[in-house]
Amino acid sequence: AADGVQSESGQPQVWVVREVLTRTVVRAEWLCQIDEPALKAFLRPVKALVGATSQLAKGDLAARTGIVHSKGELNQLARAFDEMAEGLQRQRHAVENSEQALRESEERLRLVLDTALDAVITIDERGTVSSFNPAAERIFGYHAAEVVGQNVSMLMPEPYHHQHDEYLATY
Repeated sequence: AADGVQSESGQPQVWVVREVLTRTVVRAEWLCQIDEPALKAFLRPVKALVGATSQLAKGDLAARTGIVHSKGELNQLARAFDEMAEGLQRQRHAVENSEQALRESEERLRLVLDTALDAVITIDERGTVSSFNPAAERIFGYHAAEVVGQNVSMLMPEPYHHQHDEYLATY
């Protein structure tokens, strides 16, 4: 589901809301056959909510009810739905913008590291090499593919080779 939030029954909440609204429409049509104008006035916001929740459940965060917000419980529900959809859409845009900024930052860093004249080696907290730039390849005589994923101590002479992991554990 679009929101990923589960109800108590295990169904996605958007699905549950859509099902409740659909059942409401069916019952209202059956119960209100005698007063057609009142039925239409009642069903208009319900059908709009059913349609909008169906769109949202399919991932369309631009889904809105299209209901003019005024007094009444169904109109309040429609306003709450529209506000929720707007919030989800803003969050999606913020995530997409953050992902793009991260990709651009990573690309700039890669370009800097690839063109640096000095060896640059990055390691994680256990000493495992995560990057090894071209200058490091020239200086150490290994290709990056041979070093990335290995412990950085492979590049060190004795006695530092065996002492390095203890040094990392201290810090």
